[in-house]
Amino acid sequence: MYNDNRILFIQSYLERIVKQLDLVELLKSKQNISQEKAEEKALNTAFEIFAMSVILDKSIDEVYMTAAIIDDSDGGLDGIYFSEDNGKPKMQVFQCKNSKKFGQANLSQNELEKFKNDFDSIFVKGTKKNATGLKHKIKEYDSITATKIIPSCLYFVFNGNKNSQENSRLFQEFHKPNEFEIWDIHDLFNRIYDFIKLEYKRKKVEFAFKPAPSNITAKSDTQALISFAILNVKALLFRLKALELCELFELEKATNGSIEKIFAENIRGFLGKDNSTNEKIAQTLASETQALYLQFLSNDLTIICSKFTVPQATQLGKYVIPCENPVIVNGLQTSYLVYQQYLKDKESLEDVYLTVKLYETQDQELIDLITDATNTQSAIWFKDKLSNKKFNVYTKEFFANKGIGYLTKQGETFTNTDFQHQISSEYLLVNWYRTFLECPNMSSEDILKDIFNATNNSKHSLHKLFNGDVNSPIYSQLYLLYFIQLGKSKTYYTQMYGLAHIDIFVNIWLYKLLVREAKITKAIIEQKQEIIKKWFADNLIKYPTSNIQQIKLVKNINKTFGLDVPETFLTRDYSSTHKALQAIIDKVSNLYIDVSALKIE
Repeated sequence: MYNDNRILFIQSYLERIVKQLDLVELLKSKQNISQEKAEEKALNTAFEIFAMSVILDKSIDEVYMTAAIIDDSDGGLDGIYFSEDNGKPKMQVFQCKNSKKFGQANLSQNELEKFKNDFDSIFVKGTKKNATGLKHKIKEYDSITATKIIPSCLYFVFNGNKNSQENSRLFQEFHKPNEFEIWDIHDLFNRIYDFIKLEYKRKKVEFAFKPAPSNITAKSDTQALISFAILNVKALLFRLKALELCELFELEKATNGSIEKIFAENIRGFLGKDNSTNEKIAQTLASETQALYLQFLSNDLTIICSKFTVPQATQLGKYVIPCENPVIVNGLQTSYLVYQQYLKDKESLEDVYLTVKLYETQDQELIDLITDATNTQSAIWFKDKLSNKKFNVYTKEFFANKGIGYLTKQGETFTNTDFQHQISSEYLLVNWYRTFLECPNMSSEDILKDIFNATNNSKHSLHKLFNGDVNSPIYSQLYLLYFIQLGKSKTYYTQMYGLAHIDIFVNIWLYKLLVREAKITKAIIEQKQEIIKKWFADNLIKYPTSNIQQIKLVKNINKTFGLDVPETFLTRDYSSTHKALQAIIDKVSNLYIDVSALKIE
C-alpha cells in the first residue's frame, strides 16, 4: 500500500498534465464524448503521458507530440518513441494501465500477452488492421527498417505494486530488462525522486586517495606518483585499487544520498549495460582472469577536485593524498560498472586497479576544456555537454521570460516545474538545425556534434550563432520555431495527418514563407500553417522514397508557394561539410526575428 503523500504527489502531476494539455477539451472534440467521460479518459491519458515522460526523461509537451498516441484506433499501444544512440536507432513502445483505485492496480497475464501480441502483429507481422491511429508510426518504422535493424523495448506501466502478492509472480515471469519491462508506481516515483535529488546542493566530500606503489621496482623506490603543475593547476597521476574507488562512492552516497553528484561535471549519464562498450567492461569485471587486466583495457579516470595536498613522504610505505570534493569527469562508464560489481561481489575486485589523473582547479572554463578533451564523442554526450554552454544559459533565461521551461539537463521535467510549457533543448536545437538549414534527414547525433563544435571553434560557420554572444540571432529563431511547432500543440501535424516526418517539412516551408513577411505575427503564422497543412494533406499520400519523387515534391511546393528551396535538399548529406550550406548559413546568421507579437497560449 502506498502512503497518501506519494499518491498525492503523483496525482498532482496528472492534474498538471490534464490542465497543461487541455486534455478534457481535446478528448471531447477528438473522440466526440461527454464531459464526464472526457474527464475520466483525461486522467488515463495523463497517466500515459506522465509514465512516458518519466521513463524517457522528456518534457510533457515533447512526449505528447512525439510519443503519445491519443486515438481510439491505437492498436492497443499507448505510445511509441523512436530515438538513436550513437547512430543506432531504438524503438520504445508503451502500454499503460491506470486505475480508479490509485496505486492498487493489478497485473493481468492476458493484458501482458496482448501487449506483446499487438506489437508483433502491427510491426513484425503487419497483420493487424485496426491501427489507423498508428499510420505515421508504422511509416516511420518502415522507413527505418528499410536500411537498419531497430531493436525495440516494450514497457508495461501500471499504477500498482509489482512486488505485491498478487503481482510478483507475473512480474518475475514477464519482466526482462531492455526487452519487456514492467514499471509500477514505485519505479516512477523513485525515478522522479532521483531527478529531484540531483538538484540538491552537493555537501562537502573529503577523501584521501592512497596510490598503489609500483610492483616491479625496489620497495625503497615506490614510484607511486607523477606530479606536476602548469600555472595554477596541479596534477597527480597514480594507480588506485578499484576497492578504494568504491570507498569514495560509499562516502559520496553516505554524504549526499546517492553517487550521482560525483559525476556532476561529467554530464553524460550512464549509458546502460546494453551499450556495447559497457557490455564488454561488465564482462571483463565478471571474469576472474580478465578483471586483472582492466587497467590495460579501459581508459584512465580523470578526476577534478577543488583542493588536494601533495604528500611530502610516504606514511607506512604509502602516499596519502587528501582532497576535497572530487568529481569524475571522465571514466563514468568504467567507474560506475566497477561500483556495480563491488555491490555484487567485493572480493572479485581485490586485485583490480585503475589509473587516475587527479587535477586541482576551480576554473570552470578549464574544467570544461578538460571534460571536453577527456571524453569520447557520442550523441548523448553532445546533447548533455551542450547544457552548460553560454548560448544555452541565455536561451534558458529568454524562454523563462516568455513563460517556457527550456530543459537542458536530465530530470528537469520534474524539478523545473515553474512553467506550464516546457521543451527540451535537444528537441528544439535539432529541429532548428533541420528547419533553418534545410536538411531534414540529418541525424540528431551529427547535428548536436556540429552545434557543439560551433561553440568552441571560431572558424566554424555556425560560430556566430552559438558562441554565447548575448546579441546572437539564435534566441529569437529558436523561439519562432517553438511557436511554429508548439504554440498550438493540439494541431501537431504528424498526429493530425498521420504523415511521417511532416513536422520537419511543414516547418521548413512555413519558415521559408514567414521570412518573406515584413513582420511575423501570430495571425500570419496560423494562416500559413493552415495553408501548408492542407497542401500536405491533399498532396502527400506517403513520404517519397526515391530521389526522383523527392525532387518532384520540392519542385511542386516551390511552384505552389513561389519558393526557392533547392530541389535536392531532401537527399543532401551535410554530416561532413558546410560548404554547400554557406549561402543559407550567411542568411540565417544575420536573421533577427521580431517575436514580440507571438504569445504562447
